[in-house]
Amino acid sequence: MARKIMLGWLLIGLVLFYLGGCGYLFFGQRRIIFEPQAQPLHPVPLDFALPYETITIPVTSTQQLTGWWLPQNKGDKTLLFLHGNGGLTVYNFQAIALWYQAGYSVLAFNYRGYGQSSPGFPQESQVYQDAAAAYRFLTETKGIPAQQLTIHGHSLGGAIAIELAQRYPVGGLFLEGTFTSMFAMSTTKPLYRIFPVSFLLHQRFNSAAKIPQLQLPIFFCHGELDETVPSTMGAQLWAIANEPKQFQAVPEADHHNLAAVSPTTIQQGITWLETKRALCHG
Repeated sequence: MARKIMLGWLLIGLVLFYLGGCGYLFFGQRRIIFEPQAQPLHPVPLDFALPYETITIPVTSTQQLTGWWLPQNKGDKTLLFLHGNGGLTVYNFQAIALWYQAGYSVLAFNYRGYGQSSPGFPQESQVYQDAAAAYRFLTETKGIPAQQLTIHGHSLGGAIAIELAQRYPVGGLFLEGTFTSMFAMSTTKPLYRIFPVSFLLHQRFNSAAKIPQLQLPIFFCHGELDETVPSTMGAQLWAIANEPKQFQAVPEADHHNLAAVSPTTIQQGITWLETKRALCHG
């Protein structure tokens, strides 16, 4: 009898643990995905040698984004940089510097909930709105032609870039270390596999479903030492994307340091996109 009681309590404990895990994954997934606390209020490195101005971009009548605008003296070539779940990093600014040196004006910004942008914990629909606000700032306020606008998305920023390119015309995408979907990312964690994640997930970032719909040049690059987003995911996105497309794996790079380890990859991607954009737009 005592053994049956013990087994009964054990079963109840397992059920409660499982239900608690489901509840945590459903209600707490935004805090698993987004890490705004990792972003300092002033993310621009102290030794960042390029000229820039700090700007604000309205999203609503009461909310705004803080951004950093690096203008060129001439030309319309412009880059919109979309950061990952932890915010802008030193490595991101190394990539930004390479774009600027290639003649691009660059806009980088923090999503709401990050840095000095308006507060409020991020969610999927909100970061899409933020990217759209930055896009409108460039195309409407700055008058940048859409075909001259390239989007560089790192990690989660790549999923946001794909969504933005699905909604608005752009000249090309540069996707660095991005993933196929949040569901696929969950399967890389053994513990999550025991839960019905597909049913619980509401922050989906389903790039694999969106990218086959895009008709524009896309350059993919991924560090083979990436332990955050498997490099196979970058290759999978490349495989289902339409031409023109290019994929470059960087054997010595991890999730964050690709621009530092292989600046030539960034430079080659810039050149490739410029060539393909010229062909697409005559």
